[in-house]
Amino acid sequence: IGIKSMLPQAATTAIALPISTSIGGNSAVTAMACILNAVIIYALGDWLVKIFHLNSDPIGVGLGLGTAGHTIGSAYALELGSIQGSMAAIAVVVIGVVVDL
Repeated sequence: IGIKSMLPQAATTAIALPISTSIGGNSAVTAMACILNAVIIYALGDWLVKIFHLNSDPIGVGLGLGTAGHTIGSAYALELGSIQGSMAAIAVVVIGVVVDL
């Protein structure tokens, strides 16, 4: 149950919960993983951007925050700039489509 619950957590919570249920995972564990992941990215996003030297590339910042932090990461990316926010939104959509396949 643990692995099946964690597999879809790369997508946003709204996408991950039905996928987790359909593959036999525990949706509560999936929800906790998705939300905790997003909160950690929001809290540590600025630090992670500096550590990985992404602050020189707004596209990289947006893709990283959107991929790792889901919608909450996208909200943080939008605070950094419009390019970062739009790239984060694109990353959330792409990850949602890939996980749903």
